[in-house]
Amino acid sequence: MSNGITSFSFAFDGQFGVGSINNIGKTAQRLGIKKPVIVCDPTMVQLGFAQKVSDLLAEAGIEAVVFDQCVENPRVEDISAGAAVFKENNCDGVIGLGGGSPLDQAKVIRVVANYGGSALDYDVRSGGLAKIGQDMAPMIAVPTTSGTGSEVTLAAVITDSAKHFKFVVFSPYLKNSMAILDPELTKSMPSLVTAATGFDVIVHAIESYVVDGYNPIADSLNRTCFELVGQSLKKAVTEGQDLEARSDMMMASMLAGMAFTLTGLGAVHALAHPLGGIFGIAHGTANSLMLPHVMRFNASVAESRYIEAAGLIGFKVASADGAAEAMLGLAKDVGLPVRLSEAGVTEDELPQLATDAFNDVSLGRNPVKCSEADLLELYKKAM
Repeated sequence: MSNGITSFSFAFDGQFGVGSINNIGKTAQRLGIKKPVIVCDPTMVQLGFAQKVSDLLAEAGIEAVVFDQCVENPRVEDISAGAAVFKENNCDGVIGLGGGSPLDQAKVIRVVANYGGSALDYDVRSGGLAKIGQDMAPMIAVPTTSGTGSEVTLAAVITDSAKHFKFVVFSPYLKNSMAILDPELTKSMPSLVTAATGFDVIVHAIESYVVDGYNPIADSLNRTCFELVGQSLKKAVTEGQDLEARSDMMMASMLAGMAFTLTGLGAVHALAHPLGGIFGIAHGTANSLMLPHVMRFNASVAESRYIEAAGLIGFKVASADGAAEAMLGLAKDVGLPVRLSEAGVTEDELPQLATDAFNDVSLGRNPVKCSEADLLELYKKAM
């Protein structure tokens, strides 16, 4: 415990529990929000969730504008459109409603509405961090999936659809003013979405657990996350109306988000982001496809951690290879593809994927340094 320096910050507020969505009106009032834009995708409108939130806000005397132009892997142009809606309607707050894509999009809509330009101007790799200050509109995050942990993170992943490339917008000021986590809202997730987002949780926790660094606080969060996923992921996939399982997965998602905010991530995410940017593969699915191969690659320094993580999830293994096989088997059990070719990836794009992965900001904390050639080999093994 005496080795290394640990950094930590948990400067966010949240509510967790069935029925907590009913407090959104009072929460908005407390934050001084008088006219928010609700950022979501069309599914949230179809399911009636956008209307429910609008009605709850109306009961508190708050008029909301709905902006439902969000797609999986949110795009630069959608953020520009959302920022225009925010400004045209003189909005003073944002409510992100849905999975990680709407929440990430909502975060960056605030940035573009406030500072101008496009989301590309705030790419962390090109100095975007310095352009974001603390004078941001308040935001309430209402996740309806259990995967990204975006409700408690300081980053958003955005897609440049012109170049088919994902980039990260990051700032301590990007944090949400309030997170409302109501497991009831996740019951609508189809089984495959539950599986994919559940694997996003697993990868967040595993990557955070093995990063090059020292953070016992994150370790504690991740260990609890592993236990929750082990006891509830399969049940959430097969018995979607089970609120205990849904609650466990929602809590696991939040804890993993808190953990990787402290530690960073690694090669799995670096490899997954281009799969979303070029092929549009859902992020959790992309993570699940690459996880076993990265675990084997990192085995020389992270084997004991992988064994421990797998054990907490519920698999008795004796090696990193055994842990990787356990994750592969779990992906099969919950109905996810296990080869890149099954997800539509073609051999001819592998070199570009490797180049993009090598330039991804997640790569820096991987416990084993990766060359572009290493990343290309990992993609080939996953084919």
